[in-house]
Parts: sequence; structure tokens; C-alpha cells
Amino acid sequence: MNYVLVNFEQLSMETLEAMDDGNLSKANDLLIVMEHASKVIIEKINDHRLNRVSMFQSMKVYKYRKALR
Repeated sequence: MNYVLVNFEQLSMETLEAMDDGNLSKANDLLIVMEHASKVIIEKINDHRLNRVSMFQSMKVYKYRKALR
């Protein structure tokens, strides 16, 4: 899996500068990049939470089965 470092502060500044210069196409492209990066980050956080929940639930099942023996 490849990771790309996204500097939101830098992208925000570049977006504002592009808007000030009237380069709305570049500003829009930068906003799309930030939106996509945000979605990826949220997905990764949610996946991590799901993995932790499923691990916790499987531990509870294991303890329950062990207690039944």
C-alpha cells in the first residue's frame, strides 16, 4: 500500500492564493485533493475502529467458550 503525505495547511494556503489570483480551476483541483484525502483518512480511522471492535468481540467469545469448558 502506498502512502502520500498530505499537508493540509500548505494545500489550504495554495488554495487561497489561487483564489486570490483568480485561478479558480487550480483552487477547485486543490479542494478536490483535500476532500479525497479527508475521505481516505476517515475510512482508515473507521476501519481501525472496526478492527478493534471485532478483535474485542472475538476476545469476549473466546473467554465465553473457555468459561463453558
